[in-house]
Amino acid sequence: MSLPEIPKDFHIPKRRDVVTLKLAGIAMMEQSLANLLETEVEILQTTVSEFKHKKASHKELRKANRKAERMLRAVIAKEILLMFELEDTIDFLL
Repeated sequence: MSLPEIPKDFHIPKRRDVVTLKLAGIAMMEQSLANLLETEVEILQTTVSEFKHKKASHKELRKANRKAERMLRAVIAKEILLMFELEDTIDFLL
C-alpha cells in the first residue's frame, strides 16, 4: 500500500484568507445566536401579554420561561465556544 499524495493542483489558501473566513464564520454564528435570542424575547413578550389578558395560564407562562432559559443556556455555551474560536484565530495571527 502506498502513501497518499497531495494532488499537484492542490490550492493552499493564504493566511489572510483563512483568517477572513474564520472571522466571517464567527460573525455569522453570532448573528444567528442574536436572531435566536430575539425570537425567544418575542415569544416571552407574547406569553406575558396573553397572561396579562387572561389568555395564558401560570403553567404556560412557566413553560415559556423554562424554554427561554434553556435556549439562553445553549446560547451561552455556544458563546463560550465562539470565544475560544476567536482566541485561537488571534493566536493564529501572532
